[in-house]
Amino acid sequence: MPSVMVIRDTPKPVAKDNEVLIKVMATTVTSGDSRMRAFRIPAAFWLPARLFMGITRPR
Repeated sequence: MPSVMVIRDTPKPVAKDNEVLIKVMATTVTSGDSRMRAFRIPAAFWLPARLFMGITRPR
């Protein structure tokens, strides 16, 4: 488990009058998500990616 991940219990949110509460049953992880997480990106995108993702660690 990554050191930046935190698992905790949170109370179930309550939707306001003008909101909708959506229950997510499943999601996907793409190869791009995996590459960004591992920071395996082309050299030309290194600096922009570092600025976007965080200089020394993920935001």
